[in-house]
Amino acid sequence: APCSCSCSCSLLLLVQRALMGSDVESGGRDPRPHAVVVGAGFGGMSAAARLACCGYNVTCVEKHATPGGRCTEIVREGHRFDVGPSIILVPSAYFEAFTSIGDDLNNYVELIRVDPTYTIRFHDGSKLELTGDLQKMEIQLEAMESGSFKRFLGLLHQGHDNLHMTLRHIAHRNFYSLFEFFSPLNAFLLHKLQVLRKHYNYISKVFVDPRLRSAFSFQDMYIGVSPYDAPATFSLLQYTEFCDGVWYCKGGLYKISEALAKAAERVGV
Repeated sequence: APCSCSCSCSLLLLVQRALMGSDVESGGRDPRPHAVVVGAGFGGMSAAARLACCGYNVTCVEKHATPGGRCTEIVREGHRFDVGPSIILVPSAYFEAFTSIGDDLNNYVELIRVDPTYTIRFHDGSKLELTGDLQKMEIQLEAMESGSFKRFLGLLHQGHDNLHMTLRHIAHRNFYSLFEFFSPLNAFLLHKLQVLRKHYNYISKVFVDPRLRSAFSFQDMYIGVSPYDAPATFSLLQYTEFCDGVWYCKGGLYKISEALAKAAERVGV
């Protein structure tokens, strides 16, 4: 409790100083409504920049010396290392964060698609290259399990439908009560997403070969979850990998943190 109280007091003092500094810089009290965003990670900086574009006087406070949150870097003897994420999934979300404030991510960084995404080597000496080239995928999958390519395409098709339904009806909506969230439509969507089913069990209904079952479920470990425990909803990861691609930011992912910080400052954060 004492530590929590101390942290809260420090945060309030930091916010108060930020507000006072903002008034001084503007030559008096700013007539705009003031918003304080705590945390300069991707989400915090993006929210702060959007608020600024909506006419708010925005202050973004961060406990670390640099922006980025979990997406930061360390520099040792001229070498730079990403700390946290090192690849990009769903690049459209990053571009949208910039276009929503009248900017363009391409003005700051260069994204390079990684293809093949990775090569999986199995205990029996066989291997599988996961690539966006469907012709190569068909040759590899059919060599392992007859009929598997058609089921793979079905998996991607279902992933497409589930992802876009989730974005349209859940991710891009505000819910002001539990009754709104647990609507009949959302209940149907949650059922389609197989939230109560384990991911590995779900993939096992698609593929028989244990190598393919592993190849299309191990991605759960990106976020530290076992495919034996993760919900089948995580099958969306495979869709995003194959259809949106896996991307690398030239210079390291921290370059996007720096870019978003510059873009936020440009709009007045």
